[in-house]
Amino acid sequence: MGAEAQTAEICKRVADNAIEMMFEFDREGIIRFCNSAAYEELGYGTEMIGLPIYAVFMSESVQGNVFLDVKERKEITDMVAYRKNATCFPVYIRMTPDEKRAGFTFLMAVNITDQKALEKEVLALQAQAKENLQVRNEFIANVTHELRTPVNGVKGHTSALLSDNPTAEQRRTLEIIQRCCDDMSSIINNILDFSKLEA
Repeated sequence: MGAEAQTAEICKRVADNAIEMMFEFDREGIIRFCNSAAYEELGYGTEMIGLPIYAVFMSESVQGNVFLDVKERKEITDMVAYRKNATCFPVYIRMTPDEKRAGFTFLMAVNITDQKALEKEVLALQAQAKENLQVRNEFIANVTHELRTPVNGVKGHTSALLSDNPTAEQRRTLEIIQRCCDDMSSIINNILDFSKLEA
């Protein structure tokens, strides 16, 4: 066995032990090689050799045939792989031209179904957290408004009584009430400030 054939055999063994799906296709986009991970993930047998690569990988948002004339490394996240049984799953794809064989391209694909599901879950949790924060802030605003109204009322009446020349005992009591109202107003402001800072 020549050196080139040995290298090809080693490459095939490495590809067959890879976790990700690996393909090689020609300048017409015809699959010329795929590893065991690709056969297993897509449910094909050897009939996958000779299929157009775009029959396996498709995208609604990527324009034109991205598989033809690959001159440099490309990464595509918005692709879907179709199994033989017509079910599909999202994939992340890397393509690299074969430096030894002009017109041939290597393609590696990873099933990102779990990643997409996690992204969806994170977005749902973020939306829920935002909604919860908004509800809480509205609640705090309403509660502090409801508290501020009677405090201001008590404070206003206390000021009016203080201006009516109360006795020393009454003045001391009214000033305590006024200080308590000021403290309560300060607490209400702190609650609102804390809510704004947290948001």
